[in-house]
Amino acid sequence: MNEDFVRIQTIRIEMVREIAAGRSLPLKRLEQDSAEIRKRAARLKDLLSLSDDKDDSLSIDKPKRISKSFIDDAAFDLCLEISRFIENPIFKSGGVYTVRDAIDAARSLDTVINLAASIDESVERLRESN
Repeated sequence: MNEDFVRIQTIRIEMVREIAAGRSLPLKRLEQDSAEIRKRAARLKDLLSLSDDKDDSLSIDKPKRISKSFIDDAAFDLCLEISRFIENPIFKSGGVYTVRDAIDAARSLDTVINLAASIDESVERLRESN
């Protein structure tokens, strides 16, 4: 579990460096990174079992198509959502957290999975069409 958590953070940091430098992420790398984030986030979701309240959490949706002009925006959104997840109080050592924190973490993780899936499948489609 710790390895998945750390690897997601590492990928996010690498993506943020590229975005901060004003560079677009290469499609092949974005496809690989989003697939890995999706896989590891889904595994974390299973292991953490953050929320039993099915009505108050997101579900894993069918991936949405993202056009080429919005891929960089989606990558940026993915980085933000990963930040929300990893900075949640439930992951702070010795900290106190509430049920709301656990629900927020579950929602962020669902959003990470959904965004990563959409990016992965959209980039794969774009690469195949080129």
